[in-house]
Amino acid sequence: IIGDRTQHANKNHRSGYGIQVIASRNVKIENVKIESVTGSGIIFTMYNYMLFHGKFPCKNVKVTGCDISDCGAHGVYAIQNKGLEISNNHFHNIMGGSNQYAIDINPSSAQCVMEDVLICNNTFENCNSGAMRLWGGNDIEIFENHLENLGIFGIHCQRVQIYRNT
Repeated sequence: IIGDRTQHANKNHRSGYGIQVIASRNVKIENVKIESVTGSGIIFTMYNYMLFHGKFPCKNVKVTGCDISDCGAHGVYAIQNKGLEISNNHFHNIMGGSNQYAIDINPSSAQCVMEDVLICNNTFENCNSGAMRLWGGNDIEIFENHLENLGIFGIHCQRVQIYRNT
């Protein structure tokens, strides 16, 4: 998936996703190359169906074997998920304005749920703000990733394990 970021006068706007997944279950995104999108390479969001059931998070989602680069916002942006695995991917050149992380785990409100997140065996290079931002969530495990001159930022999280990363 090749976006049109190079054609935009304002290369730092945050719309224009490579893949957007809304309120879906049992999703597997595998061996996809995403580059030059103006927003996030992949974004997971909820659907607000207020009349009957409220909010529906994405459930049991896996992103594996992907090459995600040159995004204007994030590589993967997860707003509400139950069961998210991000493994064996290559994130590089995630550039734009401020807060450009390769992976941004960021529930958008107190009602959003972010739990059971596994991030492993990924490579991160040349990302504007860092490899990962964990802005809330429970039961997050991060291991065996390679971060080239990048870090992990976390706040408002519970039960986080970070180990065997380089």
